[in-house]
Amino acid sequence: VCDFGGGAWGYNQSDLYAVQYSFADPSARWYRLQSFVELAKKARNHNIRMVIDWVPGQIYQGRTTTRHPEMFDGSKRFGGERVCEERSSARQFFVDHSLAWAALGAVGLRADNTKFYQPTDDPSNGLPFYRYMRKGWDKVYPELYVFGEQPGGASDIAGYVNDGARMDGQLDFPIRENIKSWVNAW
Repeated sequence: VCDFGGGAWGYNQSDLYAVQYSFADPSARWYRLQSFVELAKKARNHNIRMVIDWVPGQIYQGRTTTRHPEMFDGSKRFGGERVCEERSSARQFFVDHSLAWAALGAVGLRADNTKFYQPTDDPSNGLPFYRYMRKGWDKVYPELYVFGEQPGGASDIAGYVNDGARMDGQLDFPIRENIKSWVNAW
């Protein structure tokens, strides 16, 4: 939903408070946020609930990095700037950011890349970040349904959902492990 600056479509966002034109009225160059809010209202009036694809770990060089340099350490992740999810400034920014989307009409978030990983990183990297997120969400909007996604099996994602202190659910992509097993069998 956020304005993106490059890389895979919809990822590597450059301005986390600007709506990508294709999620709004494309002719509404200066009124994209207003256009998005109108979409959310129309959806709600038709009993359709909106879940936002929320990508806190992949930020491309742009307004967000310029306005909030304290959240980044200068290294790269997936071609974008590495968010230092352990920093309190970054955590609070993303609590506020996610709650802003809820205020605009989202009833849920699909959190991308929940462990803030490079492929070799430990799956537990994102656990403290999402514990902080859940506390922030529950203070303001406890109904916000948040589910995540990360490659790996059930053991990798259990920490994000088993204690109820982080997410409401996770997508586990079991096909990845099946493909790896099949390839290794040859």
